[in-house]
Amino acid sequence: MVEITREYWYQQTYILFEIIKQFSEGKEMVFIEKQDGTIIDRKPKVIRCINAGTIDYLKKNFDAFRFLQFPNFNIYFSLANYNRMPQFSFSPVERAKQYAEWSNKGYREKAKGYDWGIDIDADTWQEGLSDALRVKALFDQYSLPYSVKWSGQKGFHLLIEHKWLPQISFRRLVSLLSELTTMIREIDGISNIDDSIIDERRVLKAGYTWDRGKITLPLDDNQLKNFDPVMVQPEWIYRNIQIKGRGMLTRNTDQLPEMARQNFIRMANNFININMFLVGEGGNNGAG
Repeated sequence: MVEITREYWYQQTYILFEIIKQFSEGKEMVFIEKQDGTIIDRKPKVIRCINAGTIDYLKKNFDAFRFLQFPNFNIYFSLANYNRMPQFSFSPVERAKQYAEWSNKGYREKAKGYDWGIDIDADTWQEGLSDALRVKALFDQYSLPYSVKWSGQKGFHLLIEHKWLPQISFRRLVSLLSELTTMIREIDGISNIDDSIIDERRVLKAGYTWDRGKITLPLDDNQLKNFDPVMVQPEWIYRNIQIKGRGMLTRNTDQLPEMARQNFIRMANNFININMFLVGEGGNNGAG
């Protein structure tokens, strides 16, 4: 049997394709090195503003930033969606200048939307699973289109893409989702929802990536209900999961975006005064 190493995993074209598909809406790719106690003489590396819309360009970024040489590097995506995410230089000096301009105001000028990501971060995977199932039940109750995946170590990520959310301004949508996430955590008592960092440049781990010997695998309903950590081991996935063409397994997509937006508003009204965020906004926000 083939030994499934991190290097082998990222050499598979069909896996890289499933990764880059998650960046089709102009998301920023980010490489973040996780601190696990082995990095003692430097800060963990963070490479932001990567535009890797093709496998070839993803591989160029792997090479330029020595992604495979740093075993704790992982791939993240921005919750923000951008119009024409720019290509940044590989030159450190030029890239630093581009990054400063982007961070100052460039990203807001390019922002066209924002996904709703819920991070379930628990002390044990059993606690994380319990809370993930509670959020899933809420989303299913209102037929919201969402995906859910293993976050890498002990938790789960749930994601609703921007196209299913009210089409309001970028900054107002971020504020809405920040307040909504906190209020769901507090009112429903889902204590393992991590609402500590919800901002315009928030990132989440991409699906199908390698995180310290486990895979951030998107899960279907049966896999989530019967979850066991063995399911996210690379060897188990290699034997049991057909990754090619699998996607993120988003539920409840058999509806128009306008209907999903109305369902979102009905759900959100149980937790916040959503009209505070919708009043005065143009476009099709689903409130009509």
